[in-house]
Amino acid sequence: MIAFPTTGLKMKRIGRRSAFAVMVLIGATVSVSAATFEEGWREYQEGDFPAALEIWLPLAETGDARAQFNIGLMYDEGRGVAEDSKAAAEWWRRAADNGSMHAMHNLALEAIAEAGVSGDYTEAVTWLRAAADAGSVRSQYSLGKMYQYGLGVERDDTLAATYIEQAAEMGFDRAQYNMGKMYRDGQGVPKDEAKSAEWFQRAADQGYAKAQNHIGIRLAKGRGVDKDVVRGMMYLILAAEQGHGAAEQNVGDLRAMAGDGIYEQAATLAEAWEAERLDVY
Repeated sequence: MIAFPTTGLKMKRIGRRSAFAVMVLIGATVSVSAATFEEGWREYQEGDFPAALEIWLPLAETGDARAQFNIGLMYDEGRGVAEDSKAAAEWWRRAADNGSMHAMHNLALEAIAEAGVSGDYTEAVTWLRAAADAGSVRSQYSLGKMYQYGLGVERDDTLAATYIEQAAEMGFDRAQYNMGKMYRDGQGVPKDEAKSAEWFQRAADQGYAKAQNHIGIRLAKGRGVDKDVVRGMMYLILAAEQGHGAAEQNVGDLRAMAGDGIYEQAATLAEAWEAERLDVY
């Protein structure tokens, strides 16, 4: 399997037709053989896309999956070349043939977009499974959602939970949040309030607003976790500050019940939490 470098972060969005998006890592590598790829990445970062393409094309033609994948992105986004989704998919197929799980995932997203019209998600599932087996966290999550909704596969809540939990264990906040809901509802896993709270907590600690709202309520009520109204209010405040409508309402309701003193303590904790997160990142 191709080892992708980790000095850059690239977000690819397919658009409103798709329910999923992919975040992929591209950039420099420490190996001497990839020096030219690194030079191309520097040109790309500086916005000189034609220069990056000139460097990457020879590498891509010799089978470098990273170069093939990135050229696909350039065609997909119209950077240094005319936007051409067909050419992007062709380059991603070449990268996928050379083991790129990121290319596999993007091909799955393209297939999902097309299936939004045809209703046939078979190809999308094939690519998602290949990428998931190769270790793509987002593909694991997306494949779990396909099983959850029965898209391209027979609906299977147990398999849905299996794949989503794989992504959750790797730290994907959205997957962690979904595991919180699945343990809450007993969907594909045994109903377990403590495990539900644990998964909501893990996603909340990464700043995921929906999870912050859920764990905030649980802490305030002592549901699946020791009761702690101040910390519960803190998470609700954090979610509300991100524009989460239900959290805004929950802050107001809890403040009315617990009092301004609790709110002020929680607001201080929320400020400290955000400051610490800024220091970490």
